[in-house]
Amino acid sequence: MLLSADAERPRRLEMSGAGVTGTRFTYAFGALVLWSRQVEDCRAALQSVDGGLIAIANPDTAPYGAAARSYLRQAGLWEPLRERLVIGENISQTLQFAASGNARLAFIARSQLQAPSLPPASCSWPLPDSLHDPVDQQAILLRRGAASEGAMAFIEFLRSDAGRAIILRHGYRLPEVVE
Repeated sequence: MLLSADAERPRRLEMSGAGVTGTRFTYAFGALVLWSRQVEDCRAALQSVDGGLIAIANPDTAPYGAAARSYLRQAGLWEPLRERLVIGENISQTLQFAASGNARLAFIARSQLQAPSLPPASCSWPLPDSLHDPVDQQAILLRRGAASEGAMAFIEFLRSDAGRAIILRHGYRLPEVVE
């Protein structure tokens, strides 16, 4: 099976026949956080002329990067901040840029705040979901694993109360009803 931080890849797999039709579902919604270990006010630093470099995941390939770009565009900040952006290959590299001090701010996944190796934050601002494109995290059973009892059991677990509790505990929002 595939667990994806977006809905597009599972949809493509389903349409191509590589994913089993009817098994695709949203198991969680990711949340975006502006995070720093160098500044006291993340929101003010974002808009400050001397706010330093800002790390985001690649908005063309990473769902959290697309959400960050969506927020920056809605806020009218995308163009003014483009020269300050440092693009990570993925959300993990984006966090590393800020955790190491190479970027003053980073748009990260709320779930990353749970990492035991994360240095203490000087500021953290959870962006309201209404301010950026959603980060729908979907799962799909792949055709090559369609007969796998383990894959089917894992799908059932993701939909169970116990699985949903784990997802929630790790910083994700849950769909009201698992599709």
